[in-house]
Amino acid sequence: MKVQSLEDALIEELRDLLSAEQQLTKALPRLSKQCEWAELRAALEFHLEETRGQAHRVKACMEALGVRVRAKKCEAMAGLIAERDELAEVDAPPAIKDVLLCAAAQKIEHYEMASYECAIGWAGQVGNSEILRALRANLKQEQVASDNLRRLAQILNTMVADEVERMALMADG
Repeated sequence: MKVQSLEDALIEELRDLLSAEQQLTKALPRLSKQCEWAELRAALEFHLEETRGQAHRVKACMEALGVRVRAKKCEAMAGLIAERDELAEVDAPPAIKDVLLCAAAQKIEHYEMASYECAIGWAGQVGNSEILRALRANLKQEQVASDNLRRLAQILNTMVADEVERMALMADG
């Protein structure tokens, strides 16, 4: 596709976002199953339902623009998911693995937030309030998911640090 306007850029970004959300819809169940910590698993399972809704809203944005609804493979999301898959295979205690998986999920959320922010900027210039509302709703969900993952990461990091300290004390004592 030739990209010669902000609307063209928006359409390309929407196709990329649709692919990203579709890839994530497939990857989140695997990610949540690999987590040992119930709170992290529950957060990822909850976000799976949001992700399905986000994909639906992205499709509605394409329809509102009058373009064929189709995804364009999001290579960035594919890379983030591949990185997460590699982390799942790391030989580490369950708590450390959860720390790594939570970090991978945070990276995914940050990528999605950046993508939605770009699309919102272009949608604002195109002047379509329906698309703006849908994209802002998706961005808000991504921000809440990111905040939740940050909170969970802080708890996990503290739990792991405390466990390492306990193990060191036991080894010394």
